[in-house]
Amino acid sequence: MSSYRYLRSSFAFHLYNRGFSTEAATATFQQPKVAVRTQQSDPTNHTKDDVGKLYTMPMNVRNKLFPKYILPKYFEQLSDTFHETNIIVRQPAVELIDYLKRADYNRPVIRYVIYGKYGCGKTLTLIHAMNYAYNNNFIIVYVPSVWRWFHWSKEVVSAERDPAIIDLPLDASAWLKHFELTNAELISKLDLRLSKTYEWTRREKSVENSPLNELVFFGINRAKFACQVIDALLYELKNHACQNSCKVFAAIDGYNGFFQTTSRLKTAERVQLVPANVSLTHSFSSFIKNDWNNGAAVLVADDHATVKGHYNFHLPFHLLQKAGVESIDPFIPINVPEYSPLEFQNYLDYLEEKRWLQRPEGRDEIDFITQRNPRLVNTYCANR
Repeated sequence: MSSYRYLRSSFAFHLYNRGFSTEAATATFQQPKVAVRTQQSDPTNHTKDDVGKLYTMPMNVRNKLFPKYILPKYFEQLSDTFHETNIIVRQPAVELIDYLKRADYNRPVIRYVIYGKYGCGKTLTLIHAMNYAYNNNFIIVYVPSVWRWFHWSKEVVSAERDPAIIDLPLDASAWLKHFELTNAELISKLDLRLSKTYEWTRREKSVENSPLNELVFFGINRAKFACQVIDALLYELKNHACQNSCKVFAAIDGYNGFFQTTSRLKTAERVQLVPANVSLTHSFSSFIKNDWNNGAAVLVADDHATVKGHYNFHLPFHLLQKAGVESIDPFIPINVPEYSPLEFQNYLDYLEEKRWLQRPEGRDEIDFITQRNPRLVNTYCANR
């Protein structure tokens, strides 16, 4: 017998005499839980039976609707880490999509206002509804964050057409680029064209009956006129919707930001501006008036789109104030609460499945600390 075989047999005999076994020596391994997923990948088919389950947004849809830095930062980082965009099907989203499916689009546009406490998932509810609109061939007019325009704008200039109005040309051009990414293919398919001629300079004009996409490309390449191009684009979309040439889905996150009395914008003379001075405010607040049909407007009332003193309020009438409420009255409110116990447990199952939740036995602790607030759940689990 070789020395190796002798040592191995001696060690086995030693374990036998000590009462050890290979089963006792093997560490206990517990299989991680697996989240429950819905079989319906299209939000059009989501019902109350899917509430609490996960659905995966196709990557091609995400890249068109939500390019880099458009999604909420924490959600984008999590999606990039897991290489998939999973969203919990929640009751507010199912309710909103049901309203959209049953709406009479021959009547004036209906306004829906998503509201709720900070971090409860208002933006993700809007994203879920946008996925529905995209799958049902709506042209999507999406403003990801009104707050950014009035706090982080790169360029502020007086409008030549009216010195009392302020343009944000770089932000407007960036918005047009995002609009083109999302809608250019559908606009070409529908063959939407300009109803009249728009003259920008003596030499530059967008001629009647030219493709609508050419107007968008002009605004992207000539940032100086981007704000005027947005006005023209929104007018044309309303016109085409009223003629039943297309359906339009307006989605504005932080809509109440248009009606605040302060901002970080300043003129070259260091004079502080308010959102009412900005042309984009007039463009989009006018766009969602109910003077057109064949569309829907979904707005988010967000406490973080307001001044700091209003962070404790989350109800639409507090956030929108009188001017904001009057601009969209009547509207249908959609409340987004914290996770239900079912949604909470299934989401933790998903984090455990992805090995993101390192201490599965700490679920009660997570529940107590976060009160099932979706954003806090993500933040707390990421730091454990």
